[in-house]
Amino acid sequence: MASEFEFEDSLIDTNSILIVDDGALTRELVSGITAYAGFSRIDTAASGPEALQKLAAYRYWLVLSDLKMTPMDGVELLEHVRGHATLKSVKFIIMTSQNNAESVLRAKRAGADAVLLKPFSVKDLEQVIRDLSSELSGLSKSFES
Repeated sequence: MASEFEFEDSLIDTNSILIVDDGALTRELVSGITAYAGFSRIDTAASGPEALQKLAAYRYWLVLSDLKMTPMDGVELLEHVRGHATLKSVKFIIMTSQNNAESVLRAKRAGADAVLLKPFSVKDLEQVIRDLSSELSGLSKSFES
């Protein structure tokens, strides 16, 4: 679609994650958890448009995005990602505090690999990431509660 999503090197960095949430505390907490898990490149964005800019510049293995944000919510961001040939293989987890079937179904229909309900524990996040790729070499450490 747009040339900003074309990469010279199509290899994805499997130790990379982009955390998208309009809440600074959530970005900080999830960054710390994923750093402990072994991710070597952890970037954050406070909005969908900011995330798209970062996705245009780097090939992340995983995007972990809040559902409820403005001006672009997490599902709209996911739809942009799934709509680009060079980004559609990126793993995508939606985080939401909206514990209702409609929100979860909307995220899954848009192509979310997983939906994580807030508040979640370190073990919940670990399990979702492990389920996405049991071969991910960056997850060499185990989490402790």
